[in-house]
Amino acid sequence: MKDFRPPLILRNRHVQTILNSLKLRKPLVIHRAKPMLKAARSHILDCGQGVRLQGYYSPRPEPGKDLCILIHGWEGSADSMYLTSAAGFLWNTGFDVFRLNLRDHGRTHHLNRELFHSCRIAEVVGAVKKIEEIFPHRRLLIAGFSLGGNFALRVAVRAPAAGIRLDHAAGVCPVLYPPNAMAAMENGLFIYHLYFLRKWRKSLAI
Repeated sequence: MKDFRPPLILRNRHVQTILNSLKLRKPLVIHRAKPMLKAARSHILDCGQGVRLQGYYSPRPEPGKDLCILIHGWEGSADSMYLTSAAGFLWNTGFDVFRLNLRDHGRTHHLNRELFHSCRIAEVVGAVKKIEEIFPHRRLLIAGFSLGGNFALRVAVRAPAAGIRLDHAAGVCPVLYPPNAMAAMENGLFIYHLYFLRKWRKSLAI
């Protein structure tokens, strides 16, 4: 990764972040991910202690050898463009993919009574364990974006104790220390604070 250099016009972190969320990208992302989306099937996972999480499993036409679980960021969902784009790329290169919705993300607010917060790691570990049981593969991988990256890394730490045979884990811009992330959001470029505040209010109103 030290050798990676994005194109000159994409080296600014704000440009990368904002362009990623532009709806103008959606037709291209959907087109590239169309086979993966066509193969997707919704599943409700029993994560233990009465918790249910939902996600989409997209198997390859041929018997899958590797399965990658993808986790979105805060106020994103399994249908977020960045997650759909990554899932489509992985599927097109030979991976089966499971796009997991965290609690209260996507259209899943009805599944659990209590609200989502970032300490609910046990249920995500339970979801990964259930996915491994239902969809056995040669190798199991997990990756997440932002807060989802935080969850992915914490799942990897807890995987041995939970009996999960996890082969690889990755976090894309993971939130490592939430207070710093909140301070950056509140004191940084104002559009980020407005964006997340609007999405959070909308989510709480559902």
